[in-house]
Amino acid sequence: MQCSSQSISGHGSGLDTTFRVLGGKWKPFILYSLSHGPKRFGELKRSVRHASEKVLTQQLKELEADGLVKRTDYKEVPPRVDYALSPIGETLAHALAPLCKWGDDNAGLFDGGAIKRSRRGKADSTSKAAFDSLTTAVTTINTPMPFRIDESTLIACLKGEVPDPRWRVYVQALFDEVDMSVIHKLVLDRLVTFNDLSKAIDVWRVRESENERWVRQMASFEVGRPDAESPDRPG
Repeated sequence: MQCSSQSISGHGSGLDTTFRVLGGKWKPFILYSLSHGPKRFGELKRSVRHASEKVLTQQLKELEADGLVKRTDYKEVPPRVDYALSPIGETLAHALAPLCKWGDDNAGLFDGGAIKRSRRGKADSTSKAAFDSLTTAVTTINTPMPFRIDESTLIACLKGEVPDPRWRVYVQALFDEVDMSVIHKLVLDRLVTFNDLSKAIDVWRVRESENERWVRQMASFEVGRPDAESPDRPG
């Protein structure tokens, strides 16, 4: 496989051009999302859900300036604007599809290793800090816990995978006693997903709380179900 006859580390090579065009963390995600059809800003925001609105707007402008994305303003009231791939943008988006498949096929080889490295090599890692905060909260609430829960059991509980009813009190404590940021860290560190937590809420019949409502909302975005249409913002 060759990019060009030039050194791949030198300016002017195919890889250099590609990565200069894709410079910006979210541009590949924007292009891949638009490969499935034109989208309004709100739809893109839900699709590229971890990008801030400011960064998403900026990277859309850069893609438009490079001729990869077309912005169409329909001059309607209320305003209607959408984004679509240009012909050259479509060719780049198609080139990303094999990369996406490669990531799907090999995710297990790297995701698990990254988590293991984090746990093994950093005593003060975010995941350990998040878990420590969680275990402290669920083992020191006002009603003494009848059992000491270990990490693997607790994570299984938060995925809705444990049928033993004695652990329900810990799951309820997560939503009653733990700060929302702790739950968020567990998700960011890939210990659980919002969908896992939403499943656990159903399995354990968790009483409604602020955290429970927040988890439900986040889970709806995780699976691409918008809670409500938000007005498009100009890009």
